[in-house]
Amino acid sequence: MKIDSFHQIQLGSVYRGLTPIDDNEVLNLYNGNYVPQKLIRSKAGGEQLPMKQLNDLFSVPEICLLSNVTEYFIKNNICMVGLYEKLLCVHDCLLHESVTQVLRQVS
Repeated sequence: MKIDSFHQIQLGSVYRGLTPIDDNEVLNLYNGNYVPQKLIRSKAGGEQLPMKQLNDLFSVPEICLLSNVTEYFIKNNICMVGLYEKLLCVHDCLLHESVTQVLRQVS
């Protein structure tokens, strides 16, 4: 999902794995195309947020890996608790943490 500097979801940029999500589904899930600041930016800097920003060139491999893992889960009917709903909010924190740990071990 691409979010602009005004916290507006850029329709056409939301995917579930490698499959684009219909704009109407996105609008229904988020009650519009605005994402509140409290979901994407912390005030204190230390709190866990529902969404994680992946906004630099170092994030591209991570985004690709998360998308491919998500696609694999979907295609193979592997269900994690709340996975599909949470992935609509960029990606599941548990999945993200698992992928991050794997990347740290490899590099």
